[in-house]
Amino acid sequence: DSESLEAPFRYTKTVPFANLPKLYQPWHMEVFEDCVNEDKALYAVVLSRQRHGRICLAKSMNDEAFRFFDKPLLTSKNTDSIGLYKPSVVLVGNKFHLFYTIHDNKDYDLHRLFVTSIDWNDLLCKMANP
Repeated sequence: DSESLEAPFRYTKTVPFANLPKLYQPWHMEVFEDCVNEDKALYAVVLSRQRHGRICLAKSMNDEAFRFFDKPLLTSKNTDSIGLYKPSVVLVGNKFHLFYTIHDNKDYDLHRLFVTSIDWNDLLCKMANP
């Protein structure tokens, strides 16, 4: 919390995860606001710190806690990779764009950047009804 970029930031509070599965221990996360729907909820795209990682989606309606959706957005298994790394999100209009890197199966030193896009409300519907 800061009044300007020149002023130092101040700690305000910690917002915990309310339903943290053991496999989804957060390692990296990015928070964004739903600018499409009226509820203006905060969402987090979270990379778990499990060995190969999972990219998960969590939602906060009250700024007090994030709740994970039951199913991850991506796993190493469904991307045919040996590791996912640092997801980032851009919500443009009603399009959800997820950027992420993976370790190539054939060359571990090779990191590839991917983007996947989906209609935001379609994604929310799929996540709510797995």
